[in-house]
Amino acid sequence: MPTDPEYLFNLGLAHFEGDRLTQSTTKAFFYWNMAATHNHAAAQYNLGTMYWHGEGVVKDLSKAAELFLKAATQGDVDAQFGLGLMTEYGQGVVQDLSKATEWYEKAAIQEHADAQYRVGFMYFLGKGVDNDLSKAAYWIEKAAKQGHIASQVSFGSMYNEGKGVTQDLSKGAYWYEMAANQGHADAQFYLGLMHYNGEGVVKDFNKAVEWFKMAADQAHDRAHFFLGVMFDNGEGVARDPVRSTHWFQQAVDGNKNNNSLDLAKYFLTGNFVGQNFFKAAYWLLRSGLSDDKKTIKISLAGFSELIALIPSALLENKEFEKVSSLEFLKIPAEARGTLGPIFAELMQSNPNLTSVTSPNYVIDEDEARLIKKSLDINTELTEVDFKYTQLDTPKISFEKVSKVFWSSLPTFLNFEKPIKDQILDTVKLNKNIFELRQHLKIRREEIENRPLPFFDAIPWGVLMEIGNQIIIRSLKSGCSKEATLIALDEFLLSVHADGIRQIKTITNS
Repeated sequence: MPTDPEYLFNLGLAHFEGDRLTQSTTKAFFYWNMAATHNHAAAQYNLGTMYWHGEGVVKDLSKAAELFLKAATQGDVDAQFGLGLMTEYGQGVVQDLSKATEWYEKAAIQEHADAQYRVGFMYFLGKGVDNDLSKAAYWIEKAAKQGHIASQVSFGSMYNEGKGVTQDLSKGAYWYEMAANQGHADAQFYLGLMHYNGEGVVKDFNKAVEWFKMAADQAHDRAHFFLGVMFDNGEGVARDPVRSTHWFQQAVDGNKNNNSLDLAKYFLTGNFVGQNFFKAAYWLLRSGLSDDKKTIKISLAGFSELIALIPSALLENKEFEKVSSLEFLKIPAEARGTLGPIFAELMQSNPNLTSVTSPNYVIDEDEARLIKKSLDINTELTEVDFKYTQLDTPKISFEKVSKVFWSSLPTFLNFEKPIKDQILDTVKLNKNIFELRQHLKIRREEIENRPLPFFDAIPWGVLMEIGNQIIIRSLKSGCSKEATLIALDEFLLSVHADGIRQIKTITNS
């Protein structure tokens, strides 16, 4: 039997790889073990790796660390890096972050890219060493220049944020592109975002779409979202609501944390996609949709602007056709006094609903009356749960309401027209009312920014109520939304003009 350690090592390698010899981890272990007894560092490292992963032998982390130590003290760079990992995470040895950094640094000095990245990471976070962003940048740059993908992404972020280096967005984009060209999904996404925002690069929506698509092909959910944004806005691509919805759906499906609620917030605030209350209401409902699509549980906290659109969103989207149970988990204080009619509309316009509950919401007597009338319309509703209060004394008004028959239809219903069609008309009318009220709110804010003494005499609540009456009467009279807008503006301008006239009168006197 030969005793030359190099020969034994190569013989073990040939068996391990199946190169001109039968592939056999057992024989590889046998020859490497013989070479290791002669202090062959590479053989010791390979044996340690087999013990570490349980490949060809029973897994033994202590034995692996022991063999790595023998090879590492002989300067084997891979063993030094491996021992650094085991020491950092306490595998086979006592965890010691300072010692781990020492082993990483020994390997890093020998140009081991993974070790350079890890030692830079330790300095960046201050793990086992003092936090030192300059040293972190030094080591991460060395790894990045060797083509280490994670280092390129990290170094790009450091330039973008000015951590350890002078902030330079163009250099940040450069390093992201280095990693993106190697197929790194996060780098592709961040590079797309920089092109989208024009940060460090010339703003180019076409380039943004290209990079987002590359990341999306690797199931990057944020890339899916931004593709939805770009198709929704027509940025770098033709505007396409269908494809926009597709990409938004991909973003939701690919994210375990449920991106639906994030999408609702984006559409509500108008970040990136532009404000769209109808889409926000849809995604809010989607966020609470059960897997069997029969139940929706949502909190309205932070979404009070969407409350009036919930009935139409529930009715108009096929996604919610099977929904029979709707539960409101939390209702914001500012919604007090507005939800009774909304609950009533939900019960009237959605015949599939058999349960509407909001145990923590306290309704007043008027709302209770509305809900009772709604129960007369929706004969399928079997459960309604609200708290009823009168004179500050809570009482349970509805717990479980058994099926009721058509007994007292509201007077506005037209018996010659199918009930569902009438309800749909009402829902559409409410959507127009909602949009016009938003316009009224904006106009109010514009006028408030130019205060006149005349307005002090007329409370805004009164002006808003008159505006609401104009909206409702105009629409119910058959006027278009556009005509109603004109009427609304004429009203506000006339009030504004009266105010100016009164100022002139005061001035002249």
